[in-house]
This record gives sequence, structure tokens and C-alpha cells, in this order.
Amino acid sequence: MILSATGHRPTKLLGYGRSNHLRTTKFAEICLDVFCPELVISGMAQGWDQAIAHAASNLRIDFIAAVPCDDFGSQWPKDAVELYDWLLTRAHEVKYVSPGPYLPWKLQRRNEFLVDECHSMLALWDGSSGGTANCMRYARTRNRAVYNVWAEWQQDMQELVSVRRNGY
Repeated sequence: MILSATGHRPTKLLGYGRSNHLRTTKFAEICLDVFCPELVISGMAQGWDQAIAHAASNLRIDFIAAVPCDDFGSQWPKDAVELYDWLLTRAHEVKYVSPGPYLPWKLQRRNEFLVDECHSMLALWDGSSGGTANCMRYARTRNRAVYNVWAEWQQDMQELVSVRRNGY
């Protein structure tokens, strides 16, 4: 099975930073263990996309880095660029979906690539509008199975907070 991922940026998850990325990656590993894909496609945005790519690498599952444009990520902070570049070196393939400089429409074209090239979608989506919602809508028009793990994410985060409060 080819599994593509779509989901939120760090602002709607745990926030930015290495420890938050690693926590999101651990959750992504659990999800990939459940779905057992042969290949993963990541849109490489910060947040869920990169966590999925990192998890696939950790689990030795081939992944395609579906990069929206040539200069994607070039305006990010140094630590974010370093993680992105490191993930690109781990990819089975790097696909520049729309070559050339960044233009907003290229993000949607990347989302369409994610959907068109997979059997199923793994989403981390809270139901809000934006790029993840657009990708979800497009997946439904293409009759792709969509698995949204937002409820499981919320449960996982509640358990983490409980553990931290109890001093474990």
C-alpha cells in the first residue's frame, strides 16, 4: 500500500522545536506501525508531514519527499532547514512537484500529487479550514480512503499531560 500524509503545521500540534518534532514523530511511528505501508509520500511541510517522513525513515520504510517547489523551506529558521535537508537525504526519492520558485498554488498542486499517487491518506486534521482541509476534500473527490487520526492524537496528548502532571 502507498500511503500519503496530510496534516497540520506545528502551530496546531505541539509547537515548534526539536522535542515537539520528536514527540510528533513518535506518534507518526505508531500510526505507520498500524497501517504497514510499503511506501510513504510526504509533502515535507513542517509538522505532520516531516514527522511522517522522519517516522518512515526510522522504521526503514521508503518514502518519497514530494517537495512543492525548488526553494521550499528556504525562508525557515536554520534549525528547521537543517531538519528538512536531513530528511531529504533519507528519502528514497525527492520529487519536485512544480519546479521553480515558490508560488502559493504550488502547495495545492503538491497536495494533488500526494492524493493522485497513493492508495490511502493518513491525516492529522482537526477539521479546520486551510491546506489540510483542501487536501482532504481533493482526496474524497478521487475516492481515496482517508484515515484521520486526530482523535487518537488528542488522546495521546491527554495521556502525556497526565503523565507529566503526576511526575512520571
